[in-house]
Amino acid sequence: MNVWFVLGTRPEMIKLAPVIKAAEKRFKTTLILTGQHPAVEKMSCDFGLIYRTNMLLKTSSLNEMVRKILSHLDEEAKFDNPDCVVVQGDTTSAMAAALWAFNRQIPVAHVEAGLRTYEQDPYPEEANRRIIAACTKWHFAPTPRARDNLLREGYRDVEMAGNTSIDALSMVPPELMLFMEPTAILTLHRRESWGDPMLETLKGIVEWLDTTDMQVVWPVHPGTATQGIAKVINHPRLIKVSPYDYFDFIRTIRDVRFLITDSGGIQEEAAALGKYTIVVRHSTERPEAIEAGIAVLAQPRRVSIRLALEKAEREWESVNASDVFGDGKAAERIVDHLSQCMTAL
Repeated sequence: MNVWFVLGTRPEMIKLAPVIKAAEKRFKTTLILTGQHPAVEKMSCDFGLIYRTNMLLKTSSLNEMVRKILSHLDEEAKFDNPDCVVVQGDTTSAMAAALWAFNRQIPVAHVEAGLRTYEQDPYPEEANRRIIAACTKWHFAPTPRARDNLLREGYRDVEMAGNTSIDALSMVPPELMLFMEPTAILTLHRRESWGDPMLETLKGIVEWLDTTDMQVVWPVHPGTATQGIAKVINHPRLIKVSPYDYFDFIRTIRDVRFLITDSGGIQEEAAALGKYTIVVRHSTERPEAIEAGIAVLAQPRRVSIRLALEKAEREWESVNASDVFGDGKAAERIVDHLSQCMTAL
């Protein structure tokens, strides 16, 4: 059986690496990179994975990205046809690959299925994940809530697997202490954060830094929207650095007091590592950490951010590691179930 893994972004690589490693023991596997994030090529080497093709997409237009992925996959299918296409999450790469497979009547397996906000945001991820669900034959939900979302929407081939981001953490060896000063880490990159929301968030952080002895380390996303704002927001204890690779980033999380982020996947990693997290968004499709008291949702407004930071500074020590997103065995469950399903076809 020939299983294709199609991915294009850093989070997809992190979360599919454990699945690909497990699948290599059972199936013929083919890794196809879209290049939606340039870093995925290096990351494949970091995880010891060999890819067949990197599409090297060079566009920020979502429609153009979809068009190119569909066309490239048509070309790839001239070499061999997959028996199944595995996608992860809610990226445009995942959505386009799922649509391509569906149109060719090839079964789609969706890892991290069922996340929902039931709102317009996050854009375009909320729409992407709904489109992927409609194209998917086998849904692998990371949490009971995600499973229940899918069942409520009428999907039936749903397996509660856990989140593979927790599996990936075991691939990162421990590191000695990195920071001498009390530190928080900041990441901002989502489209809905661009412009005023990001500016307001950073102003709130700067105001809080004037009241504390902590520092904030900010790996600045290479995107133009983030780089432009980074040039005009400064503080002696807002430490701007180049983006970390995955392994260094996890080591960094282990050594900070808490996190400030608009990311989805980082919420999972932080929970597993026992780190308090301020989620800078209007809503989150991962409410489990908030309900467990290890994360808080903060609107991207100056006052909201400052209050959330004050709360985090008081409460970070009370947070313990949580398994709300998984136990580190999701990849094996996914491959076991996929093997059973494909054998039964």
